[in-house]
Amino acid sequence: MGDTKKQQKKVRIHPKIRQRRSEVVKQKNKKRLGYLIALCVLLLALFAYIVVIYSPITQITDIVIQGNQHETDNQILIAGNLYAQKPQLFLLNYGQVEKQIDALPWVMSSSIKRDWPNQIIITVTDRVAIAQINLGKLGYALVDQFGRILQIQSQPTPNLFEIDNLGSNLTAGQNLGSFAIGALNVAKIVPSILGPIAIKETVQSDNSLSIVLGSNNTIYLGSANDIKEKLLEALAIVNHGSLLPNQTIDVSIPNSPVVTSSSIVNSRKG
Repeated sequence: MGDTKKQQKKVRIHPKIRQRRSEVVKQKNKKRLGYLIALCVLLLALFAYIVVIYSPITQITDIVIQGNQHETDNQILIAGNLYAQKPQLFLLNYGQVEKQIDALPWVMSSSIKRDWPNQIIITVTDRVAIAQINLGKLGYALVDQFGRILQIQSQPTPNLFEIDNLGSNLTAGQNLGSFAIGALNVAKIVPSILGPIAIKETVQSDNSLSIVLGSNNTIYLGSANDIKEKLLEALAIVNHGSLLPNQTIDVSIPNSPVVTSSSIVNSRKG
């Protein structure tokens, strides 16, 4: 009897302790249930992500190209590796595709916009030709103000300013070096000041510049410095009407123009 009473005393638990133990068990079960629910939600979200990302619904099936006046749609698609494949809307590396399209000769910049669920819109900004470089027997190279060769063609473009001696072995997409900056700056400014009377620009062997006029006269600029001031001085002399055929207006030294009968001026440097 004594042993039985002792055993009964040992297993007897105070109600408050029993209640506390029950609460602890409930909290553990509740926490486990919370972990299980969170894991299920995570798995469902991962499944939904995979379904959306790799689903045929989000596969690019429609590509709209706008703004391109020179590069064809197919050329743009090929450049962006979009011609044969149909990538997923959310997996396409848009920055890389834009970079590849921008490498096309006529493209200044491009941007891609996603249009849910399976369309992208490619907007192209074209470059503008400011002059054509005479390549002799190789034809003419159209060039923009930044020195990008846009196109090689066999015949000149009417009414487009011409530059001689700025290169011969040029290819579309090539960027001219710093040596061409002065000549390009002149070509960019000349039409707005001299208009149609300016026929072409010539780069001399010493990199000095001159403008050939339709009146068989020449404007010798010397360096590419102070171009606007030099051209305005030359225009004032032309408008005066006192020039004789084959005379050269030497404005290589600003504010000190000279009219000479020499076709190329070597005595003064500007």
